[in-house]
Order: sequence, then structure tokens, then C-alpha cells
Amino acid sequence: MKIKLNSNIAKRTISNIIVVSVGIILFFIIKNLGGIFNKVGEIIKLLMPFIYGFAMAYLLAIPLKFLEDKVLKFMDKKNQYKAKRFISITITYISAAILISIVFSILVPELSRSIYTLLENIPEYIKALEEYINNIVIALNLNGDMVEDLVKDFNSISKYITSIAGTAVLDLFQFSANITQYILNIFIATIISIYLLAGKEKFFAQIKKFLYAMLPEKPVKYVIELTRSSHKTFIGFLGGKLLDSLIIGIICFVGMKIFKMPYPLLVSFIIGITNVVPVFGPFIGAVPSVIIIFIASPIKALWFILFILVLQQFDGNILGPKILGNSTGLTAFWVMFAILLGNGLFGVVGMILGVPTFAVIYSIIVSVINNALKEKGLPVEAKEYAAPENKIKF
Repeated sequence: MKIKLNSNIAKRTISNIIVVSVGIILFFIIKNLGGIFNKVGEIIKLLMPFIYGFAMAYLLAIPLKFLEDKVLKFMDKKNQYKAKRFISITITYISAAILISIVFSILVPELSRSIYTLLENIPEYIKALEEYINNIVIALNLNGDMVEDLVKDFNSISKYITSIAGTAVLDLFQFSANITQYILNIFIATIISIYLLAGKEKFFAQIKKFLYAMLPEKPVKYVIELTRSSHKTFIGFLGGKLLDSLIIGIICFVGMKIFKMPYPLLVSFIIGITNVVPVFGPFIGAVPSVIIIFIASPIKALWFILFILVLQQFDGNILGPKILGNSTGLTAFWVMFAILLGNGLFGVVGMILGVPTFAVIYSIIVSVINNALKEKGLPVEAKEYAAPENKIKF
């Protein structure tokens, strides 16, 4: 005799089984979260050459496209697509190598010299600072107890600065010990990026083929459109931010030269690099820069603080908006949120990429909400929901 089950009971039973199964899986995932993160870390470490290669191909695709569309456009008429791609890739990588070589040949010796001079002169700077503090004590006629406290504090600060210098040197040696692995990763990544650029149209076609085969047509079109808008957001933000940081670094170097401040190249390099981080970058770069200058000359450190405040106001209110415009479409609140979240999850890289990444996520959420509201016949403008003027009765 066949047992007939109620369809609702069968559906409920299947749903309960699925819920319990998902709960068990989640329990084991949470229980072994540490081991999972370790395994994921190991996998990411193994895939680093591919990650570097994808990043290189992504960035170099811009000059490659320019060469093919503008410089070597005449080769289209002769049906020399493969030759044009080969020449474009060759020119792109040679140009990138020359540019990197020029930058390193100028920056590295000067930066090394500045760091070496700074470390070598720390004892002399400390003596000069002691004399400077003694002069302040005499001028202000401070009592003996206060002087003793100041001396103790200063000695502890001096030891701390010296320990930082020693730690920096040890970190430099540790980095040098691992440099072979970095070079190997970069070499493999370069080869991978060449393969990606050589067949980028084929790779994209294969991905689209897979998506159309596995998903309905409408979601695939949405994913493709989302990818294009994401690319536009990333390139617009990163390219603009790099240009902005380069200009700020150059202005900082020229200003420090004019005011005859110590270590202009080293400090300008720090300011330019850290300026890539939105909002917090200027503060991150200013702190070590002020310490470096203060060790050499406390008075010039004060002038540098004033100079960097003026420079960052210029960057935040004039230069930055001119270059970046509203490339992310995020308000100041969400920019801050994206930076803090990115820093908490992925550190400095998260701070840099957090804003354009969150801009893409934000645009998806806004698109979903707006479509849902339109389907219900409701307005999409937020001001329409502001009480008491809103037109909708809740």
C-alpha cells in the first residue's frame, strides 16, 4: 500500500532538513574558523603570483588600449591584429620597465642616503635637543623637580627613538632576506599578465559564455553592466588618486626645498605615498615626517606642521575635487565607513581599495532598492520620505 504524503507536509519536511543541514554546516565552519582562515591564507599565498599578474594586466591594459586604438590604428586595415597586439604589449612593458627604472634610479639612492644620514646623526640630534631643552628650562626658570622630570621623559623618548631606528634596520634586513621570493613572484606575475593581455578578449568571451550557460540572460546582462561600471569607478578613483598624490609629493618637495627643511625627498616620498589613502592618508604621513624633521630641527618641525596643514587644505578643497570630482558617488560619511571597514579587514590595502569597492557595493544596493520601490509605485528620491512633508502616508 502506497502512503500518500500531504504536499505541504513534504515541503515543510524538506525545508526543515535544509535548515538543519545549513545550521550543522555553519556550526562546523564557525567551530573551525581559525583553521579555515589559515587554509585560506595559505591558498592566497600560493595564488599571489596570479593576483599580482591580474593586477599588472588590469593596470597595463589602459596604455595597451591607447596604443592599439590611437597609435597603431593603421594596422587594422592591413588585418594585422596579432602583430598589433604583440607590438603593443612589447611597447607597454618596455615603457613600464623604463619608467620604473628611472624612478628607482632617482629615488632609491636618495632615500637610502637620507635614511642612512638620519640614523647616523641621531646621537648628534639628541645632544642638540638636550641643549635646546636646557635653553628652554633656563629661559622659563623652571624648578629642579620639573627639570628632572623633563630629563627623564626626554631620555625615555630618546631610547624609544633609538629602538625604533634599530627595529627599522632589522625589518630592512628581514625584507632583504625575503626579497628573492618577491622577485620570483613578480617575475611569474609578469609572465601571467602577458598571457592575460595577449588573450584578454578570449578570456572575457569564455567567462561570458559560462555565465550565459549557467544563469538566466537578464542577470548576466546585469553582471556585465555592473562589471563595466565597477571598472570605470576603480580606474577613475585609483588613477585620479595616484595623480593627486604625485602632485602633492612634488609640491611638498619644492616647498621643503624653498624653506630649507631637512630630508626633503624622504619626507615628500612619505607624504606622497600615504596621500593615496583617502582622508587619513595626510595624517598617517604627517606624523613620521614631523618626527623625522623634529629630530633634526624642532623649529623647522613646527614650520613643517603649518606647511603640511596648508598643503592638505589645498589638496582637500582644490586639487582633489578637481582631479577626482565625484568619481565614487559616496558621501563623506560612507567614505569614512569604507576606509575604516577596509582597514579593519585588509589593513592599508583595504584603506586604499575600500572606497571604490564600497562605491560599487553601494551602487548595487541603491539599484536594488530603487527597482523595488519602482515596482511598488513608490518614489525613489530620499527627500520624498522626509517627515512631515513627505507625500506618502505611513
